[in-house]
Amino acid sequence: MSKIKAMKKEASMLKLKSVALALVLLAPALIWAWPQPGDPAPNVTIPDTAWVTHTLPSEYRGQVVQLFFWQST
Repeated sequence: MSKIKAMKKEASMLKLKSVALALVLLAPALIWAWPQPGDPAPNVTIPDTAWVTHTLPSEYRGQVVQLFFWQST
């Protein structure tokens, strides 16, 4: 019985170490990919109430844009 517990504990530790190693290796890529202050805003395509799509910010560059969000059921 204790041998099975030891094997399960070892497997859990191996999984934990694998996840920790993956986080350490992927962290720089995630940080570098994150937008930094001064970076241009990415283009986002959103529909209006008539389902016509608009691309922000490229379609409205230099203009004031006001967005309203609401929940419908």
